[in-house]
Amino acid sequence: MCDLRWRKEVTVEGFAKGGSLTVITPMEGGDVQCSVTVDGAAPQTARASGKSAAASCTGF
Repeated sequence: MCDLRWRKEVTVEGFAKGGSLTVITPMEGGDVQCSVTVDGAAPQTARASGKSAAASCTGF
């Protein structure tokens, strides 16, 4: 088991809306989670478990 936590901050100016973040477990299986926070609002989160399972945070 490994811990691959990472964080990315993006600043956008002007007219921009929409986005997508998807994380996928390896073929051997595992657990993943994504979390997106925009302008300090409550985070949008998703989780997935299993073989090649996907967690997606979209529409932010």
